Amino acid sequence: QDSRERGLAISYKTSLPLPGRLLLRCLSFIPLFVINYPRDLAFLDSYDRIISISQYTQSWVKKRWGRDSHILYPPVEIDYLRNGPKREMVISVGRFFTGNTSLPLHCT
Repeated sequence: QDSRERGLAISYKTSLPLPGRLLLRCLSFIPLFVINYPRDLAFLDSYDRIISISQYTQSWVKKRWGRDSHILYPPVEIDYLRNGPKREMVISVGRFFTGNTSLPLHCT
């Protein structure tokens, strides 16, 4: 039973013994999409259309799934975001879920 009201997990820093740290270090070099990548892509044949939000995403759909996709750009003005110097930052994007309907996180 998930007691979280909005499906938000809070983690605490812990220390792992050396064998655990070594195992995590080795596994960290394997991207999650390789571990979780479906081997059978037949489910894609049931789709009427595959939509990508950019040419970059479209190229990855083609590369990973071998399928063409249509681009539907997000309805957000982003040109003003490109002005200014670059700086190092970390951005975390998430969702809140009602109940226990959260899906595992996939990183690429």
